[in-house]
Amino acid sequence: MLINLLWHLQTVQADPANLYQAYSWETPPSILICPDSTLTVEEIKQAIYYWNGETDTTFRYLRINHVSHCTFTTLNTIYITEKLPNNHPENKLAVTNVQSYHYEDDPTINYIDIAVIDFSSNYAHNRRVILHEMGHALGYKHSNHSIMKPYL
Repeated sequence: MLINLLWHLQTVQADPANLYQAYSWETPPSILICPDSTLTVEEIKQAIYYWNGETDTTFRYLRINHVSHCTFTTLNTIYITEKLPNNHPENKLAVTNVQSYHYEDDPTINYIDIAVIDFSSNYAHNRRVILHEMGHALGYKHSNHSIMKPYL
């Protein structure tokens, strides 16, 4: 069953109409994997590859690196961390926070400054959770898309 689910996730092509992108990156960000995270560069690359296959746009990034320290203040950065408690009071598996901005001449377009993906260590290597949270970091909101539903 698990193998079948993973195969389904890898081969299904989503209807882009089911995706709602509320934010976008104005310039390609860096992706920093913080010291407390056990995620691999390859897991992040696979999630980006998935989203590039799901949409008409190609998400570009500057680099994906493990770093020795995360400040959570460097603009144009996606931070990956595992600080969310496993017994989160709201039963959250992961949380993505996005800081954004817009220009006064067009307040309808929101650009991401910083995204912080915070995983519970119990779910940090769950492919579906990684895809979902990376979707948020790319600007997608909860929707009827199979990965972006608000529940697992």
